[in-house]
Amino acid sequence: MVVLTEDNILAVKKQIPLGSKIMVNPEPRDIQIYIEDVGHEIKSYPYYRISGDNTLVHRLSLQYTISGCGRLVHRRGEYRLVPGSLLLVNAPSEYMYEVVAGEDWEFLYFSITGDVAQRLGRRYEAEYGPYFELDRKGLFLERASAVARSVLSGQVPDVYENSDFAYSLLMSLLREKRSVAPVEDSVAAPIINAMEFIRGNFHKELTLDKLAAEFAISKYHFSRLFKEHFGCPPGEFILRERLRNAMEMLETTGLTAREISYKCGFADYVHFGKIFRRKVGLTPMKYRENNHNISGAK
Repeated sequence: MVVLTEDNILAVKKQIPLGSKIMVNPEPRDIQIYIEDVGHEIKSYPYYRISGDNTLVHRLSLQYTISGCGRLVHRRGEYRLVPGSLLLVNAPSEYMYEVVAGEDWEFLYFSITGDVAQRLGRRYEAEYGPYFELDRKGLFLERASAVARSVLSGQVPDVYENSDFAYSLLMSLLREKRSVAPVEDSVAAPIINAMEFIRGNFHKELTLDKLAAEFAISKYHFSRLFKEHFGCPPGEFILRERLRNAMEMLETTGLTAREISYKCGFADYVHFGKIFRRKVGLTPMKYRENNHNISGAK
């Protein structure tokens, strides 16, 4: 078990201010990976609990424990998040993490989003799991501390620096993880490919039979593996993708809700409206009224 020394903990406390910073979403549409939120926080039991299945927003979360202890409940098992450990989880998915009873939990965290972030995050989680033990002098902590110190000290990067920060964080983690404990997972590849296939074809008619045939796996085996890796059945994942894209179109285009429903793979506009309201909590038009970005409308 890797444990931070007291000197190292004090160094992090001194160098990185406590607090959090929400970054502005990048305007250029070609930015495919960026940091959305950065923080250095201390949370106490029982006032901190995060669940990954109550959002439609795709996001990769990295949380590095400096002191104290957290607990992660994941479909792969339960983990104690001790100093020197990192959790990596992708939302939406089935997981929960919280402060251990009787503890204060101090950590650095990064919320990373964008298409590249999702692809890399899903691959990392499928191959390595949601829990990492990292060297306190390793590449990831060095890079994570530098990014957090810069942002939380008020040096907010522009969108291109932000994207570079995000990518370098994930690459430093990959280098360090592979050098410590490389893992091969031949089963993960077709399931990850299936996820990417769904994201590229959400507007088409997708069924379990068609997906299983596309990747030459029995539909029962495919369904089990998909849920094991992504925390939800294929049908639920498809629905989330359709709704996520519908929300983006409502925010950034002038298309009618009916047109958007068909472009996102819903054959029945009335059904789309009911599903949207049940999952998002608003009607499509009310969501547009609250979130429409006029400057981004096409």
